Formats: sequence, structure tokens, C-alpha cells
Amino acid sequence: MPSKKKPTAKLRPWRVALMRARTHYLGVVYAPDEKAAEAAAIAEYKIGEDQRRRLFRAIRGLLVTIVILLGLIAGILLALPWEYL
Repeated sequence: MPSKKKPTAKLRPWRVALMRARTHYLGVVYAPDEKAAEAAAIAEYKIGEDQRRRLFRAIRGLLVTIVILLGLIAGILLALPWEYL
């Protein structure tokens, strides 16, 4: 009887950036969850202790969705007549 292997955690892409006056995009790390993504980013990009509180990580698809929605909302607001605002 073949031995059953434990299912491995599915790796997901996480965008990593440092929040400053402007966001400094670092890249993408692959990890199963947010804590693992933070640890991978710290190791891969050599983020010091003083900069870790500025570390931003987001699921890759979620960030793109948020940006698109904000753009749509801004477009709708700009299209409205000023009397409604």
C-alpha cells in the first residue's frame, strides 16, 4: 500500500512594498499565508528591524482589484454634476 503524503500548503503570490512618503515596491514572494510572506520578504529583501513596521504585503490579485475599484469610483465622482457633491 503506498504511503499517503501530507498535502503541502498552497503557495500564493504576495506583493511586498515598503511604505514611505511614496510606496517603494520590492517585488513578489510566494508563501501560504501572510505571516510566512512577511518572513520570506524580510529574508529575501534583507529588511532591517527599523523598517519592518513599514512593510506592506498584500495578495497579488486583491491589490489590483482595490486599485481598479478606486479608479472606477473616482471616474464616477468626476462624471457627476457638481450639484450632487
